[in-house]
Amino acid sequence: MTLPARNRDSEMHEASSLVANLSQLNSETLTSDFAESSIWGRLGKTIDDRLLRGFTPLFFAPVMGTGVTSSLLYNFQYPSEWLKVCGIIMWGISIFLFLVGVASFIGALSKYPKTFANIHNNPEEAVFMGCLPMGYTTLVNFLYYLVKDRWIIGIYVLWWIAVVLSLYTACITFYFALLSKRRLVKNQVTSKQFHSTMLLPVVTLTVASASGGIIVPDLPTTNLKIITLLVSFVLWSNAIALGLNIILTLYFQKLFAHKSPATELVFTTFLPIGLLGQAAYSISLFGKNSFDLIMQHQYTLLNSPFFSYMKSYKSDIANESRLVCLIIGNSIISVTTLAALYLASFGYFLTFLAVTTSLSKVPPFTKNPNPKYTYTPSSNHFCSRIFHGSIKFNKTFWAMTFPLGTMALGNTAIYDTHNSFKAFKVIGACYSVAVIVIVVGCLCGLLYKIGILLYSIIMGDTNRKGMNEIV
Repeated sequence: MTLPARNRDSEMHEASSLVANLSQLNSETLTSDFAESSIWGRLGKTIDDRLLRGFTPLFFAPVMGTGVTSSLLYNFQYPSEWLKVCGIIMWGISIFLFLVGVASFIGALSKYPKTFANIHNNPEEAVFMGCLPMGYTTLVNFLYYLVKDRWIIGIYVLWWIAVVLSLYTACITFYFALLSKRRLVKNQVTSKQFHSTMLLPVVTLTVASASGGIIVPDLPTTNLKIITLLVSFVLWSNAIALGLNIILTLYFQKLFAHKSPATELVFTTFLPIGLLGQAAYSISLFGKNSFDLIMQHQYTLLNSPFFSYMKSYKSDIANESRLVCLIIGNSIISVTTLAALYLASFGYFLTFLAVTTSLSKVPPFTKNPNPKYTYTPSSNHFCSRIFHGSIKFNKTFWAMTFPLGTMALGNTAIYDTHNSFKAFKVIGACYSVAVIVIVVGCLCGLLYKIGILLYSIIMGDTNRKGMNEIV
């Protein structure tokens, strides 16, 4: 019995397609085997897997930590020349990490175009987009410390880029990742999933706001100073309204209902500190800059359009313009100092909560540490006993760095505003030392992980246990 011609043609077409697919599969397999048989092939595959396909905005978290540390070293509360040199070195490290992150981001977008959409569709990952503008802003701040007014217009342009990035993260990313209703993407967030990382897009506003306050004194015109002060205050106000009044409230509701985070997320309890410390820093700078600006124009201030509401009384207070300016300036500085104290004091409490929560996960404060995320060395020598039960180095360690750094900046700004209250200078120095030690430890852990990865590539064991986290 013979098959119809149509059926024979169909079977022949399917057979030829099968042969072609098998040939392509064999070719890809041979290519993959050849790639993994050489060091360069394994290196390329590892870069693709970890930096391109595995890209996450969390890659910019080390930039934040090293960036704020460079500023703390350069402007340490008890200054020294060698600390300034260390600050420049740390800034160089931060720039390198930033360039690696940007190159990885661009490479991921080029090779995997859906990367950008995938990040914004995932609420747990989209919030880390805030790491990019915050890391970038710390680099701009340090560049200002180096050049001051010699390149102030260039710094001003870079600051506006930071403002745009912050607004994009705090508005666009925040809305599409957390608030918009999707048909094809599940972006619902339950109360148990409401982590402190939700604050990251909002904290970017306070970082850009504080950066504006840093550069205001050297801006060339009064108009630019006023614009920068107003924009900085608007950014700060939005961050406080959304971050402190709403997100932090929901986060504490989650803590009350579900208690402290698991061991692998315990260091995220430091993140809320960043909002408070940076907000205290920003509002302190705003008060000091406003006072200086008012006193610089004390004889012409009342004639400016900003005080047009006082035109009916100008004749009465014309001879007292200096006194009026002093009253206005001191009123602003008093209010901003009280606001900074309010924010910093809450930051102390959150520091206590974060440290206590972290200690509760390790011996001797717990009898049963999580073996998956803590060290359980097989040997019994002295060093092993010291680190037994401590949390293994992972990417969440970076969550401690920037928030503690902002508290150092905030406390120091309170001291600098009045050149008194030396306790705040000491507290700021303590926070600075803590940040420096933690960042150095994180960099050592990062180098150790990279060293193991390179060794695994050379030895041909790229799937070695423990290499799933580099950042």
